[in-house]
Amino acid sequence: MHTVDHTLRPQTIRESWNPEYYGILQRYENETGRGGFLNTSANITGEPIVHGAKEAIIMFVRSGLQHLVLGNYLLIKRGVYHAIH
Repeated sequence: MHTVDHTLRPQTIRESWNPEYYGILQRYENETGRGGFLNTSANITGEPIVHGAKEAIIMFVRSGLQHLVLGNYLLIKRGVYHAIH
């Protein structure tokens, strides 16, 4: 829930829309028994939502975030990059 007005925006997904993300959700449900997943928007307050890797990196550098998962990579604020397998 949003901390200011306590609203939420449920989102749905179909396997045909994004098979990789759908697979992640399916594995999560199989392992935890929970069919829901919290997915937040990537943006700094007052700015548009990130669209693409370049914008994600700019937002990451300007934000207080310490980690960013981008594709198969984990970016850590101190500048060390680790591949995720």
